[in-house]
Amino acid sequence: MVKGVAMHKEQNCWARVTVFFALIIPAFVTAQSGEQKVDSLKAWKESAPERDEKIVRSRLAALGKKLRAGDTVAIESLMDIATGYQRTKLERIGALGLACGISNADSTDLIAHSLASAWKDSKRLTTSDERAKRIEGWELKKFVQYAIKRHCDSLQDSVDSGEINRLVVAMGLDLNDPSCDCRYELIRKQDVSQQVLRDQILTMIRSAPNEFAPLEFLEVLSRDDVVGVRSLVLENPESADRHWTAIRVLSHFGDSSILPQLRDWRGSENNRTQIGWLERSIWQIEIQNPPSDLLKCLAHPEAQQYESPNWFISRASDLLPSEDVTRAIREYLLRIGKGKILDGYTRETIETCMRLGIDIDSTLKEAGITWVNEE
Repeated sequence: MVKGVAMHKEQNCWARVTVFFALIIPAFVTAQSGEQKVDSLKAWKESAPERDEKIVRSRLAALGKKLRAGDTVAIESLMDIATGYQRTKLERIGALGLACGISNADSTDLIAHSLASAWKDSKRLTTSDERAKRIEGWELKKFVQYAIKRHCDSLQDSVDSGEINRLVVAMGLDLNDPSCDCRYELIRKQDVSQQVLRDQILTMIRSAPNEFAPLEFLEVLSRDDVVGVRSLVLENPESADRHWTAIRVLSHFGDSSILPQLRDWRGSENNRTQIGWLERSIWQIEIQNPPSDLLKCLAHPEAQQYESPNWFISRASDLLPSEDVTRAIREYLLRIGKGKILDGYTRETIETCMRLGIDIDSTLKEAGITWVNEE
């Protein structure tokens, strides 16, 4: 709970200092004196971190009137400021906002490159023996995460999106990263082959021992793809070394090869949280062996202790004949429709069917369920 409150306060802090940035963007494209612009940027770059909010806001407003769209020199200078050592949040966000405000498809890669460098610096600094450098590393990390989340649309519109794609992949799996939803979407939308995408996802899984891979990532993979991560589970028996991400991924695919190990761990585990994780993984594997057991989950999702229709339908569609899956979903929707109870399970069932292209239109009509696809 304390961690959640702290994250909420941190996100609110970042959100508050963006208000001014949002208000001054319309003025960015106004061209003024080039010499004044260069002098102002140089002075800012060479100055010490500015903690006086009024001075920073005044500086941002003055620069906003001098910059022109697509000015690569100005963008590079602004990103140097945004990622500079011990810069304040307002300085970072303001400089980033100005850079994104004047960038175009030809210059966005400069921003992506700067953020990628800042991410590498953050990884290096957070492992430093010096406390000040560790703090700076964490601040840079949060800044890059903020930048991806706040400017996701403009960053992915670059002529060559390779730089931003490499960055969002390098940032890995991190459910606590406020930019994770945006990053994961960018990864899924990359213009790369399915094999490259699978390799990227597997690399992210291997490098994050205590994370959750999103279902949309797992749907890109197959049972054969994840065989290579078995060793991360079977060769790390100690509680402190368990690779929970690999455990969750293999359990998702119903990989029975790790079931004896999971049962052994469950029998000797005293940590209640890890007991819950192990029981869930064991259940996921058992319910898929045989796969036909998933059909009762589709027909009665509300009766299941673990998982939801999104997962049941995804796994059943991968393992069972489509007519069997459709028949079980039809049984559920007819039962629910006649009772006129449309709860979260029903909505998720319908939305997942639409996402996966499962035709349930006639079933919805027969069940008397009116559904408007908001997409």
